[in-house]
Amino acid sequence: MSDDRSQTAAQLGQALAPLRRGITRAVRSRAGLPDLPDNQVEVLRAVVAEPGLSTGSLAVRLQLARPTVSNLLNAMRRAGLVELRRRDDDARAVEVFAATEAVDLLARFDTVSTEVLVEALDRLSPADRRALGRALPALQALGAVFASR
Repeated sequence: MSDDRSQTAAQLGQALAPLRRGITRAVRSRAGLPDLPDNQVEVLRAVVAEPGLSTGSLAVRLQLARPTVSNLLNAMRRAGLVELRRRDDDARAVEVFAATEAVDLLARFDTVSTEVLVEALDRLSPADRRALGRALPALQALGAVFASR
């Protein structure tokens, strides 16, 4: 690995984690949202996007072991975030649906997240805002690299 790539990778790693935590903290504080673990948020996003996912499909999509997904879903069911329904044609199979409250939580998080980010962007120089805009395609491509693993 070249020094340039190593330096970029190190700086990117050091910048992204605090940025994500800061955004999440600001959004939760402003919107009065519960402190859901990231893996539960990922589960909710997946089942909102595709209601009725099987637990196996969810495990594959999130790249998690089935027992991990099962434990997550049981905790989320107890918290009222998801509904687990047995399939009519196969009582062994379970389909996962987001509870209405969870869908509302995600929508509020996304709305307030946009507001918080707009306010933060307004505090940057026009040049920094343009640089961030130009970097978005590369950041999305980097995210796709990790999503495909």
